[in-house]
Amino acid sequence: MLAKEGAPGAALLAIARDKDRARDTRRSAISYLVRAADANTDQSARALAQRARDDSDTPTVRQQAVTTLLRLPGGAGIAALSQLAV
Repeated sequence: MLAKEGAPGAALLAIARDKDRARDTRRSAISYLVRAADANTDQSARALAQRARDDSDTPTVRQQAVTTLLRLPGGAGIAALSQLAV
């Protein structure tokens, strides 16, 4: 279904941001973002950092965002993680 909608990375980011979706669905979207071949790692890192910082989001979604930042290819999430630590 995601492939028909266009770029899977963009669709996964949209699902991750949608607070009306189930927590587990959002966590899965965040996790699969690492595997999306079209995912722009800089854009993904920024979006994941936003999820991790969002105090109004559930702790499990925020933790998944941090974990996924660690897994971005080429260390693309390290700068965002450093900023989260400040």
